[in-house]
Amino acid sequence: MGGPDSVIFVSAGITEPKKGNSPLNRLNLYLNYGLLGLATLVESNGYKVKLVHGGFSDPADILCELEQSGIIPTRHPVMLSLPSSYCLEWAHIFSRTLKERFPEVSIIAGGRWVIDPDPAWAKKRLPDVDLFVYGTAERRILSLLGGPQRWSAISSCSASLDRSPEAALVQPPNLNFFLMDDYRDYHPSLEMSRGCGFSCSFCLERSVKLQTIRSPASTVHELCRYIQQYDSEFIHPYFEASYFRPSRAWVREFEEEYRSNGLEVTWRCETRVDSWRVSDISDLAACGLKVIDLGLESGSPRQLVAMGKTKNPTRYLEKANELLHACRDNGIWAKVNVLLYAGETEDTIAETVQWLDGRRDCIKGVSVTPLIVYRSSGDVYSYVSELSRAGATLVDSERLEQDGYSFVHLNSSIPHEQAIELTRRISRRYMSDQDYFSLKKFSYYPRTFSWESFNEILDSQPLDELPFSRPTSACK
Repeated sequence: MGGPDSVIFVSAGITEPKKGNSPLNRLNLYLNYGLLGLATLVESNGYKVKLVHGGFSDPADILCELEQSGIIPTRHPVMLSLPSSYCLEWAHIFSRTLKERFPEVSIIAGGRWVIDPDPAWAKKRLPDVDLFVYGTAERRILSLLGGPQRWSAISSCSASLDRSPEAALVQPPNLNFFLMDDYRDYHPSLEMSRGCGFSCSFCLERSVKLQTIRSPASTVHELCRYIQQYDSEFIHPYFEASYFRPSRAWVREFEEEYRSNGLEVTWRCETRVDSWRVSDISDLAACGLKVIDLGLESGSPRQLVAMGKTKNPTRYLEKANELLHACRDNGIWAKVNVLLYAGETEDTIAETVQWLDGRRDCIKGVSVTPLIVYRSSGDVYSYVSELSRAGATLVDSERLEQDGYSFVHLNSSIPHEQAIELTRRISRRYMSDQDYFSLKKFSYYPRTFSWESFNEILDSQPLDELPFSRPTSACK
């Protein structure tokens, strides 16, 4: 779908991957399912729609492709989504270039984790954007197409004094992948719920109440529709939810719907380690669950309490142990997420490594990340003060103001550069090149990307920069 009357949705790309500018990281494809949901709503109301992911492309190249295809200029606003603070520079270049070439085209930007806390800062950082929309926008998206003369009457946007947030949806919107020319490269996502509300100090959704999960019937209906859109059962949907927490009744109904529709689709989700019933694992495994991203964060009781992950670390780690063993026993790949937090020491890191060592046979992979502070928090500088009391300091406070995030020196003995090396060292301890490839191929690498192509890239990469181990025999 295209043409000068199209509504263009652009997911801002990034100029450099979050975890280093390596060829492997640049392969990742992150579906902006929130933006695709908005685009689907607009298309279902009779508009022509085109959705483009910026990825790691040059913003000017994206704009040139849109112009050559006859989609720009358009009489509708261009909808620009900022999924993370890492997209700010890309979004700035894109919006500036668009305005230089087509000053009459309006730009509407959204991205609640980036622009919501401080509208004045967002306008200063992206001066070419005509309107900023705060929070979610499913209930307002059609009104936004009405033009600048109507914006002042729309709540919770930069043209209005009314900051009333949208009411929560009963169910997340469905997705039409046909609105993306390259959709077959992406693994599909299915939004299951929003929010979390567990008050972990580092989490952007710590104060966002967990909403009702998508119904089992709707979930299975969408899986069937995805099979039709992709013309294949070999898809690996990600059940998107910061905290996927199905009830026992939900699991039973989903199992019945999944089997009655003859599905064999395997899928992935993300959850906490301390709140799932182990008895549900076998049922969900029988209904396609293959990969769980588990937010363990630490094996150190002190650090778990410090980051607000739990008030009872002993019980927390017991539950994590039960869940990991249940995953192993039911053939589910467990990818464990670890966070190196403020005040980390050699002893606390050793505690985490020792805990993981004891469950090595239950773990498919480990993703380790050092703490990053985002400006998205309304009280970010209070949070920075809290971190400083634990011995942590910002690497670059100016970057926090300019780009919306800053890396962190965990304490005086573990600066950021050392923390980065620790992340690789810990990951390599538990994850092989085949483990890494399998996890990436399941959800993030292009669906046609092969093991052979993966190995060709590895031949030119220094082993000490890889987050996984590689047999010497595999190296040239």
